[in-house]
Amino acid sequence: MLLIQKTFPPKSLIDFNHPLRTTRSNPLYDDGNPNSLNATTAVFRELKQKLETEQRGLCCYCMQIVTDQNSIVEHFLPQKMFPEYQTDYYNLYLSCTYSSGKGKEKHCDIHKGNELIAKLMSYQLVTGEKCQDLFQYDENDGSILPNDSKHRTLKALTADFINLQPIQKEVLCAIAVLNLNAVELKQKRLKYLKEKLDEITPLNKINLEKKKNLYETALGEKFAGVAIYFINERLKRL
Repeated sequence: MLLIQKTFPPKSLIDFNHPLRTTRSNPLYDDGNPNSLNATTAVFRELKQKLETEQRGLCCYCMQIVTDQNSIVEHFLPQKMFPEYQTDYYNLYLSCTYSSGKGKEKHCDIHKGNELIAKLMSYQLVTGEKCQDLFQYDENDGSILPNDSKHRTLKALTADFINLQPIQKEVLCAIAVLNLNAVELKQKRLKYLKEKLDEITPLNKINLEKKKNLYETALGEKFAGVAIYFINERLKRL
């Protein structure tokens, strides 16, 4: 995951929510009612465009590229459990639909369903630590796991679960709920990280910092968090 810095809701969404909230009603999300935030409305289209830009064109969970055609609006706090947040902008993200086909191993929002996880994608400390700093990647099989200097594989880390820090346990649980180690997703990540390792290994410190800034800010850089992790690892050794 990458840090997602939520900004202001689209004006059309504010205008949609305001009259309903002032009458103490919960605005509804795409329930078929013409007065809900329906997928056929201009308000909905503007919402998806804003989320796509805000997330730099990436799925809020797996960091694959998302567009209007291969994404769904994810309610971080599930609609059924938290109906009052159905159209709350700060509860809405874009998640991919790559695993929605028949026979596919589900991941991201499609696997998460109504489960609850820690809101890692907005994790940022005053010390500078960000969401992407919570994760590491196994270059042998493409697995994603909590960042831990003592454990470099998912197997080793889960075997020592009782001794992990609370945030590491939350990361591990989120990975499981989102199924971010689905076989096809791991294979895509492994292919990507091998390409990036070949790209960043020869670079000096100045060029590595430039690359890191690119992956932290550019639009449409799939799996950007993977590249950031290995650039940081390379910088530690220089």
